[in-house]
Amino acid sequence: MNDATQTYPLVHFAAVQGVEIASTNDQRPDVEFRPGGVMLAELVPGEFAIIITAQPCTNTIAAMTITHNYQVLSDTERLEVRWTSGSTRFLQGPTWLNLRFANRLLFTDFNRAFTQILWDVQLKIRILQDRIEEIAFGNPSNFISYCRQYLGDAYFDSFVDSDGDSADEDVPPAEGGTQGDDVTGTANGSGGAPVFSEETNVE
Repeated sequence: MNDATQTYPLVHFAAVQGVEIASTNDQRPDVEFRPGGVMLAELVPGEFAIIITAQPCTNTIAAMTITHNYQVLSDTERLEVRWTSGSTRFLQGPTWLNLRFANRLLFTDFNRAFTQILWDVQLKIRILQDRIEEIAFGNPSNFISYCRQYLGDAYFDSFVDSDGDSADEDVPPAEGGTQGDDVTGTANGSGGAPVFSEETNVE
């Protein structure tokens, strides 16, 4: 089924039994698990969310979109996964959400779906960044070429600036600035794939 006929939200993983949940931060570092549920859902094409509930599973305790800067740690011995979005609160530091699964099948299925979503989100950021770079910072500049899509070729074919130069001529960056300064940045601090690693001793 393609995106044209697909119905959203589309659930990529769900578990309401065999899952325990917890949250930790710098002020509450001890992990205290309690029964819960978890869902990975695609809200619209390419946009994903993770939803966590306490038992009964009608009580939602966390619901957030999945972004490219998630940091994820997976403990294959304890069947635990924990992650943070990187945001922090004063004195508390980053909040980590923790899941513990009752069996390896649930753990593996969740990890597979979560990893694929993180990769898809990161790939989307890379594509967006590449296209911005192509339009805004190509050498020579592609800005006018893409303006032609909206304004039309005839507009630029008849357009001449006050000096008689073509509108396609490169324009140097403004004094005191460089191409790309504080405009687009990078997808994340490293520009690489989402952080997803294994640890064998989750405190």
